[in-house]
Amino acid sequence: MKGKYGLISFILAIAGILLYYLSSQGSNGVFNPYFFTGLASWIASFVLGAKGVKTRETGSLKYAGMGMISLIVIGYGLLIVIIGIRGFGA
Repeated sequence: MKGKYGLISFILAIAGILLYYLSSQGSNGVFNPYFFTGLASWIASFVLGAKGVKTRETGSLKYAGMGMISLIVIGYGLLIVIIGIRGFGA
């Protein structure tokens, strides 16, 4: 698997985004299996991206997967902070 960490990280990040989107379409809420599978995909993508950086793999796909996940997490974190500042609709 030498030299493929970036590509696999990118594919897992995209799959995680699609699975997270599918979890929002269901009526099971947080107990939806797509939700947990998407989170596992994001964690695996981040780990493989970090492994690609550690092994000095060529190409930028190793950063793309980690970057997408980081932006999504930062976006949700900022959303929670902004909602918290406004008082949760009180």
